[in-house]
Amino acid sequence: MSASPQLTQEISEDLISGRYECVVCSEPVGHKHELWACRCCYGVFHLPCVRFWADSQAKERERQLQSTSGVATQGELDRFRCPLCQSFNPKGSLAVYKCYCGKVAKPAVDAMLVPGSCGQPCELRQADPCCPHRCTLLCHPGPCPPCTRAREQACWCGNNTKTVGCSSGVHGYECGAICDKALDCGQHRCMAPCHEGPCPVCTMMVTETCWCGSTQRTRRCGAPPAGESTTASGGGGFRCTRACMKMRDCGNHVCGLLCHPGDCEKCFRIPERQKFCPCGKTRVQVQRVSCLDPVPSCGLTCELPLPCSHLCWLRCHDATPCAPCKEMISMPCECGARTMTFPCFCQYLQQSEWETARKQCELPASALPPCFPPKCNRVCKKWLSCHKHRCTNACCVNQEHICMQICTKKLACGEHQCGQLCHPGPCPPCSYVSYEPLYCRCRRTWVDPPVPCGTKPPQCHHPCSVPRPCGHPPNHECHRERDCPPCVVLVEKLCASHQKPMPYHIPCHKPEVSCGRRCGRNLSCCGRFCELVCHSGPCVHPCAKNFPTLAEVLRGGPKSGPP
Repeated sequence: MSASPQLTQEISEDLISGRYECVVCSEPVGHKHELWACRCCYGVFHLPCVRFWADSQAKERERQLQSTSGVATQGELDRFRCPLCQSFNPKGSLAVYKCYCGKVAKPAVDAMLVPGSCGQPCELRQADPCCPHRCTLLCHPGPCPPCTRAREQACWCGNNTKTVGCSSGVHGYECGAICDKALDCGQHRCMAPCHEGPCPVCTMMVTETCWCGSTQRTRRCGAPPAGESTTASGGGGFRCTRACMKMRDCGNHVCGLLCHPGDCEKCFRIPERQKFCPCGKTRVQVQRVSCLDPVPSCGLTCELPLPCSHLCWLRCHDATPCAPCKEMISMPCECGARTMTFPCFCQYLQQSEWETARKQCELPASALPPCFPPKCNRVCKKWLSCHKHRCTNACCVNQEHICMQICTKKLACGEHQCGQLCHPGPCPPCSYVSYEPLYCRCRRTWVDPPVPCGTKPPQCHHPCSVPRPCGHPPNHECHRERDCPPCVVLVEKLCASHQKPMPYHIPCHKPEVSCGRRCGRNLSCCGRFCELVCHSGPCVHPCAKNFPTLAEVLRGGPKSGPP
């Protein structure tokens, strides 16, 4: 069903005439029946039928959950699907029989009204959220008709309005004036014509100065870099990487802190503020005039806390910073195999400052560790992830021990190498793909691309196109092998010893044929006849005699005969 204006009239006429049937029981819907209407498809059903339908769904759902050892949530059991459109509806709507508008429970039967109607004005809200009016029809089934009243609709920028129909679906329009809404920066206004949706970002370029006043930059208005604030006490700004060079309240010393918003710290060397010696143990007895006057030392050990929490070992000092800590501490190396002893200042000083600190503390050169955190020279020798190589790092703290060598084994295709990190087990299949067709030997059958590497040529059922050396036509299909199958055409052949045609035909691929009779050729060694079966090649006879050949007799050479 469609939510058209005629739908309400059609449902009402069918209900009044008794032609409307309940989808669940296929029985007509009458005035005396308790009814229920779906808010999605507007179908009308007998209330007992829908209750039975909802209970059946709940029982089926519980049975499914029991078979799968699941637990139904409260939301699943508190709703059911409409028998007509399968949309979800709250199960609480089936508790009490109500009219279509929901005002009256168990409305009275009136033959002059639509079955299930209370006869009062509907007064339901229209589907359009912009329409402020309510439905003026009497309580009815189906959707409420579109509102026929008018309302004032503002343009997209909100500066102008016009009168539109409530059901026109107009939620805004372009008035043609300048939008003039505040942009994302909050300082500039949108200069585009009245438009739908959010305004574009501000594209104005502004120049701002850092908080300490030493650096300027140009950026898009309203788009500060991530992690930076555009507001500070007294206006915008940003943090640069330089030290603040503003003068403190004394007028003699600069701030020295990293670029910061707000006022700089006060000078603590002013006589009114510096009441004690530099170490803070003794009150100053000397009259000081300004912050530039030195603060007298008390002569005791400084004992101010160092970054390592140990105490300074110098005498109470004013201008110079505290000395590096010369305490010797012990700490296990990174792998935990050995314990290293080194000066405490190695924990907080840069490695480039270690030598100067060592000389100031009068420590031997051997006291410095090679690095911090300290590392021993013990080689790991654990198996790597490939189970083929061992770790060769000193003082290793790696837990995974992934082998970083490249596997160079040939893949199954036989052409490409693995190329992955060294791994256990067989190499993965080749990932190379060809984008050219893969043809068979006769090129009449092919595999369309993409063709994975290692794919065999397709099986072709056409005759082989390779000519035979014997000249016979091929009597086999196209094949993947390099050599063709042997020719089996029956031909007439001569035997090897007598050179006489065989009485039967022989396959063409056989190079030598024997007739099966005795060879009978005269042997050159002893003058006898060869007793072997018809064969190819020279006759072989185990004889020590040697008769001269005809060529030797004609040349007059030495004669030798049988003894």
